[in-house]
Amino acid sequence: MASIFLRGKVYWILYYKDGKKISHSLKTKDKKVAKYRKNEIENQISHDDGFSTFLTHFPKDALKDFNWIEQRWHKLNFKEKQAVIYVVFKGRCFYCDREVTLPEASQRHVVKPTRLVLDHRVAFAYGGSDNFSNTIASCQKCNSSKSDGKFEDFLMKMKANSSIKQDT
Repeated sequence: MASIFLRGKVYWILYYKDGKKISHSLKTKDKKVAKYRKNEIENQISHDDGFSTFLTHFPKDALKDFNWIEQRWHKLNFKEKQAVIYVVFKGRCFYCDREVTLPEASQRHVVKPTRLVLDHRVAFAYGGSDNFSNTIASCQKCNSSKSDGKFEDFLMKMKANSSIKQDT
């Protein structure tokens, strides 16, 4: 069980994890935001994978408001970013429309062709940044094929491959 308290003008949270007392700033003066973060942290403590917890406790209308997500993107951890992208792209690869799966906590390093990978439209090699508007859902296979290539070039390649398959 976690508890929040006001220190100065900022809310803090205090909880125990693996028998250790942990406290840190929630970096907010808003009590509603502090309570939301408290619930989020309590659920993360009680669940190993964090994905289902994050998805069920994410504000429902927030995923429709991309500006809201963009403003908070840099504050999300990697698992939370994966969960957001999974929901926004409806669990499908942007390139091949294949259904993708969220990696399980015990299988994060196992390579599966249908595992969700966060791909950047504009690769870091071409000056891309890690923000929400530059991030798309990709399956492991498409992400490996694209590598650090250009987004437009890969789309053309995918379109050419799909038309070849349809002609035969």
